[in-house]
Amino acid sequence: MTSHRRRILVLAYYHGLGHVVRSTAIAAELHRRGHDVLLACAEAALPIPRDAGIPCTAMTELDPIPVPPAHPPAAAPGLPPRPRLAHPAYLQRCLEEEATLIERFRPDLVIFDFRVTGGVSAALKQVTSLAIFNVQFFRHPLAEIARPIFESLRALEVPPAALQKFFGDLVAVPDYAAFDPLSAIPLDMREPLISSVQEIRYVGPLLRQYPDALPAREVLKEQFGSAGQPLVFVTMGGTSLGFSALTSVLSGLRAFSGRLVIATGPNIPPDVVEAAVEERGLRAHANVEVFSYAANALAYLKAADLAIIHGGHTTLMEGLLCGTPLIVAATQPEQARNGARVERLGVGYVLSPERSLEDQVAALVPRCLADATLRTQAEQVSRALTVKGTEALATYLETEVFPVWPGEGL
Repeated sequence: MTSHRRRILVLAYYHGLGHVVRSTAIAAELHRRGHDVLLACAEAALPIPRDAGIPCTAMTELDPIPVPPAHPPAAAPGLPPRPRLAHPAYLQRCLEEEATLIERFRPDLVIFDFRVTGGVSAALKQVTSLAIFNVQFFRHPLAEIARPIFESLRALEVPPAALQKFFGDLVAVPDYAAFDPLSAIPLDMREPLISSVQEIRYVGPLLRQYPDALPAREVLKEQFGSAGQPLVFVTMGGTSLGFSALTSVLSGLRAFSGRLVIATGPNIPPDVVEAAVEERGLRAHANVEVFSYAANALAYLKAADLAIIHGGHTTLMEGLLCGTPLIVAATQPEQARNGARVERLGVGYVLSPERSLEDQVAALVPRCLADATLRTQAEQVSRALTVKGTEALATYLETEVFPVWPGEGL
C-alpha cells in the first residue's frame, strides 16, 4: 500500500465498452496500490467496475444508438445534425453531475476517458485532470465534434480558462509511439491540445488483464472444448454501429467448420445475432456460441486461431498482445487507421470497404487458418509488446505527478 494515499475520480464515457474497460483497468491498479478511487459511468456499464471490485457510481450518459434498420431512411437535406455529444442539454447535465461528484468526493485528480466535459469540470473546481486518448481519436471523432462542443460550452457560459482545459492538464496515450505517433494529430487540433496540456505521456495498453497471465493457446482451447478444431472469435465492438458489418462477416462464414464464438457487445441483442446465425445456416458446419459480454472474452481471444474484429483500440491491443492473427472489418475511420498496423506488422488483414465484406471473409478465413507463418508472426509481435500500461500509468502518477502537485490544478 502506498504511503501517499490520493483520491482519484475516474469519469468514463459509455458508448461501447472500450472507454469503460480502460478506465476500469487504471482504476483497479490505483485501487490495488492503496489509493481511494471512485469510477463514474453510465448505469448500464456499472457491472464492469463492480466486477473488478472498484467503488463506482452512476452518472447520466447518452442512450446507446439502436441497431439500425435493414433499410434506413435517406438523410434529410440541409445542414448535418449537431453531434449528440455537443447537445447543450447533455453538456449542461454532465457539468452539473460532475461538479456534484467533485464536491462530494473531493478528488486530488480527475481521470477521464472521452467524457468530453471531464477536463472542463476539473478546471472549474481547480482539480488537476488527466485524459486518456489514443492519438487516432484526434482525427476521428474529435476532429468532427470538438468545434461544436466548444460552441455549445461557450453558449453555456463556461469560462475561457476552464474551456481551455478541454483536453486536461495531462494526456496518457494507451499505446506505443511507433504505432500511434503524435504526428497523426491534425494541424487544427494541435493548437487547442498544446494550449491545454502540460505533458503527453505514452504509457502502453490499458487492459484489465494482460494475456501473458493466461494459459497458452492450446491449453485454453482444450479448456473451451475446442481442441483439434479451428476456433474463430468474432466481435464488432460494444456499439450497435458494427451490426451491418457483423451480419456481412457471418455471411462470409457459411462454409466455416469448427468452433465459432461471437461476442455481440452490450448494444446488439444476442437473439438478433442468433437469428442471423440461423438464417445463414452456420450451425450446419460449426459449433456456434453467441454471448453479449463475458468476463473471459480475453481468454477466448487468446485461444482463437483467428479473430475477426472491428479495429476498436482496446480490442485491437488485446488481439496484438494475445498473439492472435486478426482480420479487421472497420466500421469508421479511426478503426481503419488502428487496423492498418495489423498489415504493417504482418499479423493479419484489413478488409476493404470498397469490396464485399462477405466475399473477403469467405476468402481470407481459410487462408489465415492455413497460414502457420501468420500465427508465428503474431506470436512474435505479442512477445515484443511487453509494456503494461496500467502499471506504467500508475507509476508515472505516483513518481512524477503526485510528488510535485501544488495542491490545485497544474
